[in-house]
Amino acid sequence: RERWVKEHLDMVLSAAALNMHTMSASGGGGAERPRATLPTCANALWAAARKPFDERLSGRSNCLFVSSAGLRLQVELTEKSALSPDSSAFRPFAQMCAWLAHLVVTAKLQEKNREEVMKAFLKLSQACQELGKAPENAPTDPEGLCRLAMAVALVIREDRKTFGTEALQGVAKVIVNRAMDEGSQWEPSQLAVLASAYAAAEVPHEALFRKIGLAAERHTLQGNEWSTEQLMKMLNAGWQLNHLKSLERVLKAIQGETGLQKYVKDATPRDVPLLFNVLVLVHDHAILEDLAKSQKERLNGVSMQGLISILKEWPIRDKGSAVLQTFKSTVVKEAVGLAARKAPTPTELRILVDAAAEESKTTTLMRLTDLAASPALLNALPAPEAQWQEFYDGVAGILSPFNRAGVVVPRLEGACAARLLLAADRDKAGSEARSFVQPALLLHESVLAGMPVLLQALADRLAKSRMPRSSSADAPEVRKLCERIIKAASRLGTASAESGDKQLDGWVARLEDYLADETAFRERERDRDRRSSAAAASIERRLESLEKDVSKRLDRGAKDALGSQWLPILLLRCRRVAWNGGKTALLEVPRPRTAVR
Repeated sequence: RERWVKEHLDMVLSAAALNMHTMSASGGGGAERPRATLPTCANALWAAARKPFDERLSGRSNCLFVSSAGLRLQVELTEKSALSPDSSAFRPFAQMCAWLAHLVVTAKLQEKNREEVMKAFLKLSQACQELGKAPENAPTDPEGLCRLAMAVALVIREDRKTFGTEALQGVAKVIVNRAMDEGSQWEPSQLAVLASAYAAAEVPHEALFRKIGLAAERHTLQGNEWSTEQLMKMLNAGWQLNHLKSLERVLKAIQGETGLQKYVKDATPRDVPLLFNVLVLVHDHAILEDLAKSQKERLNGVSMQGLISILKEWPIRDKGSAVLQTFKSTVVKEAVGLAARKAPTPTELRILVDAAAEESKTTTLMRLTDLAASPALLNALPAPEAQWQEFYDGVAGILSPFNRAGVVVPRLEGACAARLLLAADRDKAGSEARSFVQPALLLHESVLAGMPVLLQALADRLAKSRMPRSSSADAPEVRKLCERIIKAASRLGTASAESGDKQLDGWVARLEDYLADETAFRERERDRDRRSSAAAASIERRLESLEKDVSKRLDRGAKDALGSQWLPILLLRCRRVAWNGGKTALLEVPRPRTAVR
């Protein structure tokens, strides 16, 4: 393999930089050397983005090439000829912009060089906005417009604070109003690039995608076949921006002309969610089953967003298809596995839980128990320091889907309850009952009955809080919580001490063993101390100190599984301690019925 001499590469880049501008003859005499044409500049930038030149552009303050290209861009904008409606320079100008934007994104430019180039793109952005104000005076070349859109999209994605969406809105207005009528000659590759540009910048534009769909449909009806890469690029852009419906006509045209089987056959795992949505949109259930059958074992590379999109768009007419039901079960399984590493959003979680709840009873219980026990999901609960409304919304977004599914989720319920008590204790203005009532009502009566510590703490806090007037809008919720606490207290004698989670119950048992030993030891110490009265107060322990001591009895499994609030979660299920969310706990048997009275 031939090695390039760095100095020689630098000389070539320097020469290319100088060639972009008009140069005076040396010594002041003779004719000026003309600047390179725009096609030459575009080709130079294309080459600079590839080996062996790309490495010489990164991190070098004395490299003039990129700065020179940015200056040439500004010169062209000042002269205004490149963006005129009849100019042959528009296409190479747009290509030059696209490759310069590519370098901004890929090359590690020195900050000074980067700033100079971004100034040039800021002027380009302003010029695009002006084009949108007068589409009749804008160029209409398809190749130039799609490359211009991609150039602007790349810099928007790179610096959203500086670049708004107005430039792409301007380009879209030119295309929708003038440049994509029935007589225009947009190629499939250009349509794909144009759609991808708006997706890259995350700029939705329904009118533009309707135009793209119509142009793509015309190509298909004329007998032109789409390559898999072109079609998938266009469809993926529409899918990302929620504009897939705008491309329905071209999909049905392809379905009628050549069919969609070829694209399903060429699909990679990354394409599965998109193709699933496409086939549901055009009601092609035969090929949908083929996709499900061929891709069932290839879902481990699909993102959470992709898996959830499959479940969200699941076809109603699937009840009789064993293939689709098996595929759905696999999708749910993969999504639950991903949730163990990164918590889904509340919307994603709701869709996932609803889908899992439709499986067999045994499978549903297993899937949802695993999902609710995910450390990532537990850590996604709002912090106790959050404002009450934010706290409620965060807990409801995670716990409510499981409540609707009717599944017992001990770890998640414990984590929510622990954070509730911590939040109530930190709320210095917490004399108002309404503050904590709303999130407390997310916990079912059976949950309260299984956590005597929580039951006593809520009853104590209600007793010390200011109750709303009976005519207040908050009164019904406070009354509902009081009734729930009373019912839960009445069930304490019959409620099982076991949560149904054997590992969690094991950690609680070891904690109770420690608390029993600790209580016995402290009582013996107190009895030896003759200065203590027979009716001495309960033994008090600071949570911080208790956590250090308990850590010696438990392995790291509890901490890793339950997160930073592991000790409060376990304390709530103990029968040997009283804790109200504060920094100390009392080593005594909780008496929730007394507190309820």
